[in-house]
Amino acid sequence: MELRLVYNVVTWLLKNWAKVRPWITPVALASRAKPIPKNTFHIVLDASAPHWWHMGKRGDKPATQIRARYYVTNIAAESLLVVGCKLKPEGTNQTYDLQHSVQQLPKDGKRTATSLVSVGGFIQPPITRDGETLEAQVIFVDQFGNEISGPVTTFTQH
Repeated sequence: MELRLVYNVVTWLLKNWAKVRPWITPVALASRAKPIPKNTFHIVLDASAPHWWHMGKRGDKPATQIRARYYVTNIAAESLLVVGCKLKPEGTNQTYDLQHSVQQLPKDGKRTATSLVSVGGFIQPPITRDGETLEAQVIFVDQFGNEISGPVTTFTQH
């Protein structure tokens, strides 16, 4: 039964190749592809949670530990996934990868869905000293590679 179905599909494709071929060229496929959205979500700091840094260790080496929580709202027409997170201290061009709670931002009828995303991690060598506050932006990355910057956040020593 299955072999017969495969035979029928292949036979139909061969007979109708002239009609089918224009549909599967790269140009035709690209013209039917949905454009990649650029502005996909908004980020707001969760003011009810502490956002802090702490001098810790990773192995036997000192490291700055970072923790914060953000509300991330999907404003795109499709479901989104936060796939990456970076920290960019103010006054520098340097970014540091952070861990984050993987969050899917589903599409709903209103085109918005909000999730709470926790971020944190260890940065070696340390980027802070005792008594300092750390001013930095957290940058979230979606599945399309868009990097969306959150607000400048003041991380206090914990």
